[in-house]
Amino acid sequence: MKEFDRARADFQHVTQLYPANKAAKSQIVVCQKHIKEQHEKDKRLYANMFQKFAERDAKKESEQEKEQEKKENGSTIKIDENGAQEQTAA
Repeated sequence: MKEFDRARADFQHVTQLYPANKAAKSQIVVCQKHIKEQHEKDKRLYANMFQKFAERDAKKESEQEKEQEKKENGSTIKIDENGAQEQTAA
């Protein structure tokens, strides 16, 4: 059922009750191996996932900053020769 954590706990309980049980000890090792493999698999999966999210967020943030700059630069104030101010929209 691929519930290696629970299986390992069960086998550890068996080894506590019967310390000479070699089959239980070997199954603990097998369970630990599977847990480690699953951990590595999850690590690769989620590392890529979070990297993609980080890239998307950075791209979105960059686009928002550019839009904000356009809004700020879109309305400019010009001063003519006589010192009068004129506001124009780009």
